[in-house]
Amino acid sequence: MHETSRLSPSLNFFSTRAILKPTNCISRELLCKDALGAEAVDKALSLYSLLPSCTKHTMTIILQQELLAYAELEYRNPDFCQKMQLKVISILLKDIYGTKGCPLEVSKVLLSKGRLLRSSTADGLKDCIQCLSEAISILKDMLEEPSQRTPTVSHQLALAYCLRALCIQEEDQNTKAILLDISSALMLWSSTDMQNHLISDNHLDFLPEKTIPMLCHVADLLSLKGCLKFQCDVYKLIIAFCKRQDISLERCLAMLWGARRLNHPLCVYPIDENFLLNLSNQFGGHVESLDFWISCIEDYHPQSLLVFCQKLLSPDSIEFQVDGEPSKRLSGMDVSIERIKETASALISSKPVTSELAFLAGCLYYDLSERLISTGQLFEALATAKQAHRLCTKLLKRKFIYSVGPQSNKGIKTGENVHNNECDHVLLQATRSHTTEIWPDVTKLLHLEDCILSPWNVLQCYLESCLQVGLIHETGLKLKLFFGWG
Repeated sequence: MHETSRLSPSLNFFSTRAILKPTNCISRELLCKDALGAEAVDKALSLYSLLPSCTKHTMTIILQQELLAYAELEYRNPDFCQKMQLKVISILLKDIYGTKGCPLEVSKVLLSKGRLLRSSTADGLKDCIQCLSEAISILKDMLEEPSQRTPTVSHQLALAYCLRALCIQEEDQNTKAILLDISSALMLWSSTDMQNHLISDNHLDFLPEKTIPMLCHVADLLSLKGCLKFQCDVYKLIIAFCKRQDISLERCLAMLWGARRLNHPLCVYPIDENFLLNLSNQFGGHVESLDFWISCIEDYHPQSLLVFCQKLLSPDSIEFQVDGEPSKRLSGMDVSIERIKETASALISSKPVTSELAFLAGCLYYDLSERLISTGQLFEALATAKQAHRLCTKLLKRKFIYSVGPQSNKGIKTGENVHNNECDHVLLQATRSHTTEIWPDVTKLLHLEDCILSPWNVLQCYLESCLQVGLIHETGLKLKLFFGWG
């Protein structure tokens, strides 16, 4: 008997409820696959193939729900579920949407296909960009037709532009193309009433709220490239989409600050001045108060409060306040060097050390080193800077696959060992899992405690750490190595 035919008893009888949610059937299929081994993967059939003939409308529902179910269960067996999703997508494009003239559905499926190709094939990045470009072309044609010009189409097109921009960064780092796509996306979103428009039930997996992690990645990429002109627009969108999810402004700001996202190395304020100005114009002058920010972070992301308070002690930082009133709460905060060291050490003493905890500890060590430099304690500053660099390196390894070596390409070194040799060839690639986890068809709605660390956020902190260690050395081979590697 054919292995997959053992599954058929559970698939022969479908009530309406079962058609709407085939996840249980697919869960059984995964269990059988695990029991039967690798051969079952090649012989697996979709629900569409195992069911008796029925109307095209019913088939469409089954295939759409099957696609969502495999995406939902992907964490259990990524290879199998991704392969089955590609099978289902092929059927949808060839047998269903291709004969019905459904451009919006076709573009949606192409976005999902792009993620799967990026995740599962050797040349997936180029194929992914091609899928995204096809979806963009289809959606642009729809916007040319007044009858098809809807907020859903605009949102899906903006989404495709942002995803393509992130993929282009990985492929050839064409900054002009990246900025053009991001600019196009922001123009579409700014001209669409996303706050009051409800996306139709057929596109629940593309809800605006589920684009928040992707927008954080976009903001981090822009910051890494030094392109700050779009930053405020991206953050404005994130705040608007958080509001749709009933996340308060205070929670949203705390979430953004927790990933060190609201300032940059050249900013003399703990919070970017332009962002504060835009925020004040939209929500009132109270958002410029230091006490407001301390309350936000203390209430909704308390683990990063010490990072914020220490940032205020940076020698280049200017305290912001309202009506000349200084903060009433900062004076009661213990931000002594001993407290910073104890807190950072405690964060990385827990097992396992999560990326968020390592990130926060790295920020504490980095800012502490800046304080020590300002008071002339260079030996202690260097030791602290190296602690920050060690943590940044660990985070970089989690987010990127990278190798480095001398020009002769002999004796390739990986990871921290790079600093033992002078190198001029670097290969850096974000891991597939971290670049596709933000696609809205697999992203879950944001949890209030989430700290969204993107590869670009981690890379920027790593580069700043390299710069810090190199500057403390001032001269010599180690300065050259850290600057060259950075």
